[in-house]
Amino acid sequence: MLSVRCVCSLKSLKCEDLEIKLAFTSFKIKTLITAKDSVPRSLRLTIVYKFTCAECNSVYIGETSRHLSTRVGEHLFSDKNSYVYKHLQGSSACREACDEKCFAVLESANTAYKLKIKEALHKMWEGPDLNKPLHHYNISLNF
Repeated sequence: MLSVRCVCSLKSLKCEDLEIKLAFTSFKIKTLITAKDSVPRSLRLTIVYKFTCAECNSVYIGETSRHLSTRVGEHLFSDKNSYVYKHLQGSSACREACDEKCFAVLESANTAYKLKIKEALHKMWEGPDLNKPLHHYNISLNF
């Protein structure tokens, strides 16, 4: 803070006892432009994703720490334990209508713990019909 005293007269201006506060804001140039390209959807990692059947609108919510394209390929073609794979094998109309465009990224996370929490929240909010129901236990927290 800068203190100055001002005394005014007709011939001159003298400053004393005047408080002047300088204020400014700073910002980083990287907020205006980025040097990195965005990651393509198929190469995103540690994500929560949603499958919506193009034929019957059945929904599956899942998470993966691998590339989305890898997991989508497994769901569509090779993972015989996958509920999406079982659904598509059970209906030829669904199998013909569905492809990688039926998958959408819902969330991303930077730890496996956060990923599991986000997946659980999306399952609770959306109530997907293709996910295997899990048994939950109610606990009471007494404080």
